[in-house]
Amino acid sequence: MQTLAKVIGQCLRRTDSAYRYGGEEFVLILPEAEIGAARMLAERLRKDSLMKPCRSDKDQEIRCTVSIGLATYQSGETESQFIRRADEANYEAKRRGKNCVVAAP
Repeated sequence: MQTLAKVIGQCLRRTDSAYRYGGEEFVLILPEAEIGAARMLAERLRKDSLMKPCRSDKDQEIRCTVSIGLATYQSGETESQFIRRADEANYEAKRRGKNCVVAAP
C-alpha cells in the first residue's frame, strides 16, 4: 500500500487529491480534468505501479497490479451515485482480468 501511495503522490497535480477508500482502494479527485486526461493519469499510475517492486509479508519482492475505474461527475447526480459509478467501473476492470483502466459510461 505504501508503494502505491507513493506512486499516486508522484502522479498528481497540485490541484488533485487522493484518499484511501476502504481496505485496498483509493479515490483520486481530479478537479477540471476531462476523461481523456484522467485516463492518461490512470494509465501512468498503472504502468508506474508495475515498475515499483513491493514486499510481501514474508519480505519477498512482488509485482503489484492495479485495477482502475474512472468516472466524471454528471450534472445532477449525488455524491453516492458518482462514487458508485466509479466503483462499478473499478469492478469491471477487475472482471476484465485486472491491471487495466475502465471508464464508467
